[in-house]
Amino acid sequence: MKLMDLIAAPKDQPHYETAVRNLVHWADSNDIKPVRPRNACAGHWLKGKRCPHGFIIENCWPPGYDHVSWWKKDGKPFAFVFHPYDMGWEKLSELVDWAREWGMVVNIDASSWHYPGWTTRVVITVDQRGTA
Repeated sequence: MKLMDLIAAPKDQPHYETAVRNLVHWADSNDIKPVRPRNACAGHWLKGKRCPHGFIIENCWPPGYDHVSWWKKDGKPFAFVFHPYDMGWEKLSELVDWAREWGMVVNIDASSWHYPGWTTRVVITVDQRGTA
C-alpha cells in the first residue's frame, strides 16, 4: 500500500497540503509503513494474533472507528489509526473502556490526514508508541 493512497482529500482542496504534511510527518517520525491486513480486526491484529471471530465481532473494533489505516514497524503491528468526524463524550468513554479491556493506549489529536479540520486522528497502540 502506498502512503499517499491514504489521502482522501482531492489535490485541489485547500486542506490537501495539511493532510499530506500530517501523514508524512507521522509516518516518518515513527519510521512506519501502512499495510492492508486481510481478515483482521483492530484488537487482535495489534496484539499480533488472528481474530478468532472472523473479524466481524464489534468488540474487536474500537468504538467510533471510521476511515481506518493499519501500520507496521519492522514487520510487526505498530498502530491502528482512525479518523472520526465526531467523538462525543459517550463514544470517547466507550473507547477508553475498550482500550483498557484490550490493554491498549489511545492518543487523540488534531493531526488528521482524512479531511483535516473535519476529523480528528485516533492512534491506538499497545504502548506509548505512535504519539509523535
